[in-house]
Amino acid sequence: MASPQTDPAPPQRGIASTKLLGLMTLFVIIGVPMVFFIWRFVNDLLMGRVVASHALVALVLLVVFVLYMRIVARHVRKWETEPDTST
Repeated sequence: MASPQTDPAPPQRGIASTKLLGLMTLFVIIGVPMVFFIWRFVNDLLMGRVVASHALVALVLLVVFVLYMRIVARHVRKWETEPDTST
């Protein structure tokens, strides 16, 4: 008799996946307001309403958002290439 085939257990990533989940949650919590402000500024800019202070804040937020996206992307790439530690 052939033994029934079972699917292997999914890889256990442990602390790395918890850290990545926390980083992505923080990314959403912080990123959504940043994207909203930048989107609103671009919308106002296209409508011809330009406020210098909003432009400066939007530029700073854009730089911060891009840098944070790079950090998250680097952690995701590192997590994907991490060796499987399940036994």
